[in-house]
Amino acid sequence: MLLPQWLRVSCLVFIGLTLVGTPPCGFGRVKQLPLSELRERTGLAIRRKVQVIQGPDLNKGERKLVSNIAIASEKRDWSAAQSYFATYRGDATQIYGAAIHAAFRCGQYQEGAKIYEQCRSNCKLVGAPVFTVALRIFGKLKANDRVRQIWDDALKAHELDEILGSARIAAAADLGDVEGAAAVLDQMNLSSNVSINVFHINSAMRACWGWGNKEHKAAKYFFDLLEQFQLSPTIVSFTSLVGAYHTASLPEILSAYQKMKDLEIEPDPVFAETYMFSVLQADRSRNLRRGIEDRLHEKAIKRLQAARDALIDFKKAGVQLQGSCRAIDKQLRRMGI
Repeated sequence: MLLPQWLRVSCLVFIGLTLVGTPPCGFGRVKQLPLSELRERTGLAIRRKVQVIQGPDLNKGERKLVSNIAIASEKRDWSAAQSYFATYRGDATQIYGAAIHAAFRCGQYQEGAKIYEQCRSNCKLVGAPVFTVALRIFGKLKANDRVRQIWDDALKAHELDEILGSARIAAAADLGDVEGAAAVLDQMNLSSNVSINVFHINSAMRACWGWGNKEHKAAKYFFDLLEQFQLSPTIVSFTSLVGAYHTASLPEILSAYQKMKDLEIEPDPVFAETYMFSVLQADRSRNLRRGIEDRLHEKAIKRLQAARDALIDFKKAGVQLQGSCRAIDKQLRRMGI
């Protein structure tokens, strides 16, 4: 198995590849940064087109309905997508797939959950894309038990593939479910028909954020899997890694950043802000710009110097610094660092 002993026995019991029980230790999640760009690049790295959802043949009107909902989805126009779907009374999984996909893209997670339940009630066949988006939606809703049930139902109805696995790991990332992410990677690794790709590992690292004092250790373990699977890390990989290094020592954080530079991977605004929060061990649930003067005065000089060095790098690379980074930069200059 991919899962190491220290992670396997930390909170849950694994029997074979089946995750059983409920976490008795109930890890608290740190409220995360609104990294919509990171979410798009990790969770939605690959997507099924609603037009190719398997199911019964659609008539002309149904095909038009799928197209209309899909167009509204791409525009993130939930009002239009909802209006189109409200006219449907049939049982074609393709229609429900288009609607639930629109709900997810528009951030209408509660509405998406309702569409999933309607699909389960009305459709003889629930397409794999419906399960895929449902996993993401219930992950966003922090409904861990429902995610596990949907995962079980999906695997009973469909074969495991890269897209389904990606959705389940992304849901684990939203839930902070490190064990769940690792278990899915194990399942994928043991399947001869499924490949583990870089976005799977990225999401698994993302699941480590806010996992307590083991989060950086777990993320480093997942990061090392990239080499095992002969995968090249991306800027998202390092963003996910350093985001979990909030509890790591400064040398460990600097080592990860140096590795990224050695690979000549350019930083971006999401990485820059994530890196700052970890270097300064800032509370991700709070806006650094508020009261930043007092907060930075409390930090060790070596961490402040590391933040300054990184900001110099980011500027040289032409990174468009976000609000928190600009505030840190300004205050460090006031402090003479």
